[in-house]
Amino acid sequence: MSQFPRAVSMGMQLSDPIVKSHSPDQPRRESLYWHHVYEVVTRALDSLAYDVTRWLTNRGFLSFIRGSKKPVNIQVKPPEI
Repeated sequence: MSQFPRAVSMGMQLSDPIVKSHSPDQPRRESLYWHHVYEVVTRALDSLAYDVTRWLTNRGFLSFIRGSKKPVNIQVKPPEI
């Protein structure tokens, strides 16, 4: 990871009504909260990360996406984008 001396971290605010409606006892398959977090927000963050990575790469920076759903093995060299 020494070739990446800096990192960019991103987040998104969750919808207040959806957060307030969250019940930890509700099954995930029925939960609007879990759908919002893992389907809507996660996909939006991955798309944003892709756009930022392309922007950085187009300006000559070495960059790669650390997707929100997939673990990264820091011992493995990231793919060229």
